[in-house]
Amino acid sequence: MGGGIMMWSAAGDTDIAAESVIALIGFAAGVVLASVNAVHARHNESRRQRAERAGDALVDFMRGIAENAQYRGRLYGAGPAVTAARAAELEDRITESLVLVSSAKARLATYGNAEAGRILAAIERDGGFVGSDPVAQRRLSELVAALRAELRLSGNLKAEEIRDVLFGPPRGPSSA
Repeated sequence: MGGGIMMWSAAGDTDIAAESVIALIGFAAGVVLASVNAVHARHNESRRQRAERAGDALVDFMRGIAENAQYRGRLYGAGPAVTAARAAELEDRITESLVLVSSAKARLATYGNAEAGRILAAIERDGGFVGSDPVAQRRLSELVAALRAELRLSGNLKAEEIRDVLFGPPRGPSSA
């Protein structure tokens, strides 16, 4: 055929169409895979941030409880030797520690898992946390264990082991 016009056969058109479909499917699969990976990464990052916030809240909770006990001991354990100015300062510190504990409890309820929330509610129903109360120590240890389980830490510690780490081993017949 003259004039430089190229003729395509029906078989040639089919080959080009098949290659186009294959390329389009490959591109679509890549887009879908990238989207799934992005959603998965976003979910993991969100979960990591919630777990980090819950962990920070737990540390603040423990610190607030420890500070509260320390300041109460200084205020009420020294008897009349505490001056009015020192008593006012210690009362302010006690209030600050209670604010820290309250803030931490709110963050634990918000960012912790359901089991952590149930344990925290049980602690509150029992009158809050008193450091020497073996039941409160056990429940707080269960709270830590629940948060560790949510973090999916390998080789999770048992609540009893966590209690021993936080408070020392139980002493005496009244220990739970």
